[in-house]
Amino acid sequence: MMAQRPPKDPITERDLRMPEFRDVDIADLERREDGTIARKDRWERGIREIAGILRNGDTLDPRKQFEVCDVVAAVRANADQTRRIVAYIKSAEEATRKRGENSKGRDRHDLASMTALAATLIEGIERGDHNAHAKGD
Repeated sequence: MMAQRPPKDPITERDLRMPEFRDVDIADLERREDGTIARKDRWERGIREIAGILRNGDTLDPRKQFEVCDVVAAVRANADQTRRIVAYIKSAEEATRKRGENSKGRDRHDLASMTALAATLIEGIERGDHNAHAKGD
């Protein structure tokens, strides 16, 4: 059996660092109150990640300038829309139960209606049209 050759590159400090700190300058780190070492820019990185999740065209592009209040407003709008969808589905389910409609055909119709409305609301949210659900009325 032949001995394995050592790797060509020498071991560096970078090789010993945890992945989240691998390419970070020590000056960019701080110790939190609980003693954990953390990146100083963790809050900014977190807000930029949230902006990327909520991205709507050029609005909230994490690679461009934006205000934190815009991210907060987008999160609130998204949460409001989600609550509206859930509330509609719950009320439709409750109305069906109150009417005593247990017929499989009717249940399928209600489920189809709820699914269609939920899809309409979600598409409206993605377009930035927060009143999409009212257009069919």
